[in-house]
Amino acid sequence: AGGRLKYAGIEKVAQETAKIVSASFQGLFVVVTLPMNILLLVKMRELQMKNKTLYKRERMYLHYVIAITAAHIRCVVLPYAYPNTITTFTSPIALIAISKHFRNGIRLSISRSSHGSFTIESA
Repeated sequence: AGGRLKYAGIEKVAQETAKIVSASFQGLFVVVTLPMNILLLVKMRELQMKNKTLYKRERMYLHYVIAITAAHIRCVVLPYAYPNTITTFTSPIALIAISKHFRNGIRLSISRSSHGSFTIESA
């Protein structure tokens, strides 16, 4: 009822307590990492101006950190809409998405899918 998932055998008070504890830890994560992310953005901007080669290598980490923090912020703002799933799977999906080798393999797969089979060499 009310669109909430009910767990058999677990009292409502225990469920609500677990949600409050989980949301508290998610909130603590955001409070700690948000200033660090802002500092990271400032430092990356400085690096972009000083050393473009290093910036290009390091910016994938920036994207990863922002994705993880955004997932946790989303879970703090909307704590009842699958928060554990989102925070659990954001990290590996972000790592795969920022992998240049993976993206190149996907591009190759899409571009050659109409030409039959192919192989991708690993690094």
